[in-house]
Amino acid sequence: MDEFFKEINPGETISSTEYSQRPGGKGANQAVAVAASGSKVEFAGSVGDDGAWLKDFLKEHGVGTDLMLVHTGKPSGRAIIQTTPDGENAIFLFPGTNHVSYPPNTPALRPYHTHLLLQNEILLSDTVETLQAAYQQGVVSIFNPSPMLSVEELRSFPWQKLSVLVINQGEARTLLSALGKQDEKLADFDGPTILNALVSLPALSGLSGIVVTLGGSGAVASFSTPGGREAIQLPAAKVNVTDTTGAGDTFLGYLCGSLMRTPGKSWSAKQLTEALKRSIVAAGLSTERPGAMSSIPLNFEVENQLSAYRD
Repeated sequence: MDEFFKEINPGETISSTEYSQRPGGKGANQAVAVAASGSKVEFAGSVGDDGAWLKDFLKEHGVGTDLMLVHTGKPSGRAIIQTTPDGENAIFLFPGTNHVSYPPNTPALRPYHTHLLLQNEILLSDTVETLQAAYQQGVVSIFNPSPMLSVEELRSFPWQKLSVLVINQGEARTLLSALGKQDEKLADFDGPTILNALVSLPALSGLSGIVVTLGGSGAVASFSTPGGREAIQLPAAKVNVTDTTGAGDTFLGYLCGSLMRTPGKSWSAKQLTEALKRSIVAAGLSTERPGAMSSIPLNFEVENQLSAYRD
């Protein structure tokens, strides 16, 4: 769940002007975004007694919850989100039940699953185990390493088992530094340069796709397609930003949902471009509303805005 505190001047010890509690968490946000995009999704995760209401909330938003666990006597994970009047935010996390290991006799991945969307608010050991199962089953796996892994974790992560990596500009620089670009002036790299550097890393050579989100500058991506390696660069949607919380999760959920429209692990350049456009527009719309999960737009809203999106 997410707890929001509005503040006036960042960096000062002040009283909050407003407090609210809303459903959230990266995995849950992304699941709701997949459902909002029109695709079928199940959420595998854990909450405590204090978060049991989230299960009903997810159901109401089209997310399957049969794989969701409620732990008695343990607090749910929380994101404490500080927002400013101009829409910026700072977030710190309390892991709670997010760091309770998923039971080995209750696998999160089932034989009927076709896609797996992962983030890093849960135990990394659970992430790696589920990713390996996805690889063995031929499931398309998408990973956003946020919150960012440590250097040691980045170097030992089984990247060869992953299908698609989605990462923001800052996270990409950290990954490049950890995997072999320490001598480069990474702070000077723009989006396309960062993308090319990631594609050239031996550890990431087996990925089907890499997407780097650039905030107000849009996104860049590189994918293997039937016609060869395809690079895609798209601008951000024109929006009036109110709150950027959850925009990344919205992008990820819509990207996964859009890729699910094409069976298998191979997409054409046109399919990838359309998937990225939908994701960018959805993320942009989410910034015009407060909150994370509550700001995720429905598919018809995204479709209505696509015609106005410039490319």
